[in-house]
Amino acid sequence: MAHKLQLFSGGCPLCVSFLREIEAGKCGPCELEVLDTRDPASRHAMAEYDVRVVPTLVVDGRIRIEGALDVPWVCDDDFYARLERMYPIPNARLM
Repeated sequence: MAHKLQLFSGGCPLCVSFLREIEAGKCGPCELEVLDTRDPASRHAMAEYDVRVVPTLVVDGRIRIEGALDVPWVCDDDFYARLERMYPIPNARLM
C-alpha cells in the first residue's frame, strides 16, 4: 500500500539524515513531500499536524514522529502498523 509521507524539516543535519534514511527505505509508490518549516507556505500544514520540532514526519495524516527514528526505515505493512501504534495523531482524520 502506498503511503503519503510529509517530512517537516528545518534543514538541520538531523533533518537531512532522517530524509536520507526515509528516501533509502521507502518504496516507489510512497509519496514523500519535504516541507521547509522556515517557509511561510508550510505554516498551515504545521498547524494542522501540531508540528513543534524538526524533524517531524507525518504519515497518512495519522502518524506523527517527532525527531528521527532509532530504527531503519522499512516500507512494509508491519512497520507502518507499529508506527501507528507508537506515534498516533489523536483525533486524526482517516485518509
